[in-house]
Amino acid sequence: MFQLTDVPRVLPELLVIVLALLVLGSDIFERWADTEAARRERVRSSASLAAIGLGMIFAIALLQSGYVYRLPEDAAVNIFTNILRNLQSGGPGGAALVGAFATDHLTMIARLLLIGGALLAVLLTLDDAPTANPGEFYALILFSTAGMCLMAGATEFIIAFLAIELTSIPLYILAGYYRNEPRASEAGMKYFLFGALSSAILLYGMSLAYGASVAALVGTSAANDLTQFARVAQVAAETGTAASILTLGMLFIIGGVGYKVAVVPFHAWAPDVYQGAPLPITAFIATASKAAGFILLYRLLITAFPQLAGSAALDAEFGGWAGVLTILGLLTLIIGNLAALPQTNVRRLLAYSSIAQAGFIVMALVA
Repeated sequence: MFQLTDVPRVLPELLVIVLALLVLGSDIFERWADTEAARRERVRSSASLAAIGLGMIFAIALLQSGYVYRLPEDAAVNIFTNILRNLQSGGPGGAALVGAFATDHLTMIARLLLIGGALLAVLLTLDDAPTANPGEFYALILFSTAGMCLMAGATEFIIAFLAIELTSIPLYILAGYYRNEPRASEAGMKYFLFGALSSAILLYGMSLAYGASVAALVGTSAANDLTQFARVAQVAAETGTAASILTLGMLFIIGGVGYKVAVVPFHAWAPDVYQGAPLPITAFIATASKAAGFILLYRLLITAFPQLAGSAALDAEFGGWAGVLTILGLLTLIIGNLAALPQTNVRRLLAYSSIAQAGFIVMALVA
C-alpha cells in the first residue's frame, strides 16, 4: 500500500521515472524536420534534458542523505528549511511501501552511485549519439536507472523481481538499439534470451522460499508478509522450516542473480553483449547494472537466508551460501582472467576483465 508519507522515501526513484516521461514526451515537439541537422538537434535536446535532470536528481539524493549537510533541529523556520526538512525526513532510516523498500545507508549510497553512473552514460552518448528516436533511447536509460535504484532498496520478493525487470527490459532494447548492425542485433537477442532464463530461475527460487514459509505456517494466522526477506528468515528460525527447500530456493536465487552480474558459470552472454552494444550502454551495463545486482544479492542472502550462511573456511563447517559464493568467486577470478588472454577485440577483453572483477566483488560479499 502506497502512503503519502512514502513519497520522500522514494522521491529519487519517482523523479527519475518522471524525467523519463518528460524526455520521451519532449522528443515529440522536436520533430520539426527530417534533415540531419534536425536529427542532431533532437539528440542534443534529449541528451541535455536527461543530463540536467539526472544532475538535479543526484543533488536532491545527496541532500536527502545528509552526507553533505544535515539541517539542524533548531534551524529557523522558513520555506527553504521546511522543504529541506521534509526532504531529509526520507533520509537514512525506516522503510517505505509497508516495509518492502528500505531507505538505509546502503540504499542512499546506491542511489548516488547508480544515478551518477546513468549521468556519465548519458554524457558518453554525446560522442556516439543515436540519431533515430533519441527520446526513446534516453528514456530507456532512465527507466533502467529507476529499476536499479529500486533493486538496491528492495526488501521484498515482488518489489525485487519487478525492479529487476524494470532494469533489464530497457537494457535488452538498448543493447540491440542499432538493429541494422548484425553484432548489435546478436547482442540484443542474446541478452534477452539469457535475461529471460535468469529471470525464470530467480522467480522459481523466490517461489520455493515463499512456498516453504507458507507450508510452515499453514493453518495459522501468522501467514502474512511472507514475501518480505526478513519474514522468510523469521519463519525459518521460529518453525524450523525444511532447510532442504530453502537451500534449493537460495541456490536458484544465486543462479538467477548470478546471470545479472555475470559470474562464472553464468557469464556466457557478457562478451557478445559488450562487443555488440553501443559503447555507452556497454559501460552502463558493466558498472551500474552490476552494482545494483550485487547489492540485491547481498540483501537477499543477509536478510532472507542468514541461517544458511554456512562458512567459507576450509574445514568441516564449509558450506552454505558463503561456501557457494567462495567457489563461484574463485572460478570467476580464474576463468575470467584466463579467458581474457587470447582476446583480440578490446570490448571482449574488457568483458572478461569485468567478469574477473566480479569475482573480487563476490569474495568481498563472502567476507
